[in-house]
Amino acid sequence: MENIFSDVIYSQFNTEFTKILQHLKPSVPAAGYVQSRVEEEFLWDCKQLGAYSPIVLLNTLLFFCCKYFGFTKVEQHRQLSFTQLTCCTRTNLNHTRTTSLCFYPPTSTEAQPDGVPAKKRKKDNVENVLEMMENLENPLHCPVRLYEFYLSKW
Repeated sequence: MENIFSDVIYSQFNTEFTKILQHLKPSVPAAGYVQSRVEEEFLWDCKQLGAYSPIVLLNTLLFFCCKYFGFTKVEQHRQLSFTQLTCCTRTNLNHTRTTSLCFYPPTSTEAQPDGVPAKKRKKDNVENVLEMMENLENPLHCPVRLYEFYLSKW
């Protein structure tokens, strides 16, 4: 199994591809999604996404973070830590349960100039939580199930 993102065989390809993409300024529509020429289903079909190996699983989780959280900047990626992901379950009005992955962006450990301690701000920071909903239609493509699998192997 080859991985186009990290296999040594593709290092020259990755270098050249990175050079090309450095100057790319994709337009972001009002919906906030960047248009891609590579269809996600193609990545699943050619086993670049999934749980086929540890690196593919990790790349899949990072792919989901970019897709669902809208990460487009290096600073956003640097804040990402799987220790800040939590499985959350809630009961809907029709008494069914919905599971999601919640990402709590890091907060400063110091008090802000307004004197509010970090613990208090963290409680107030609930509106900044980013969520990935489970994929009930296709459990093999479900970010929640793949994250749970990742944790079971960790």
